[in-house]
Amino acid sequence: MPLMELAEHPTRFVEHVQPLPRRREWDPVRMVPRHADALRGLRAIYLDGGTRDEWYLDLGALAFRDALAEIGVTDVACQLFDAAHGAIDYRYPGGLAYLAERLAPDPPAGDSSSTSVEPSSSKPMRR
Repeated sequence: MPLMELAEHPTRFVEHVQPLPRRREWDPVRMVPRHADALRGLRAIYLDGGTRDEWYLDLGALAFRDALAEIGVTDVACQLFDAAHGAIDYRYPGGLAYLAERLAPDPPAGDSSSTSVEPSSSKPMRR
């Protein structure tokens, strides 16, 4: 198909680049049942999305969270926030702190100096 004709019909362009059935195979929500055992074994899952995301990734995050719940994975940090897709680097510290805490090795028994970080904040909170 000539490029100019594809440009006039964007949906055809997308399907020409990657046919719809192939895209569906790589849809994270549809992949959850195939990878259920691996997902159940994860120590941390953090999802977030802006409610004004141009690619609707907020809806994708909610759909993924719901698909995880269907396989019994309910310990998921999922946050929606008022922003679009770009300029959200201010969100990184909270997400990274949450993941670092969840993925860190367990502290030695009797260690009372551990801290807890809420995913929406990068400020440590005492347990």
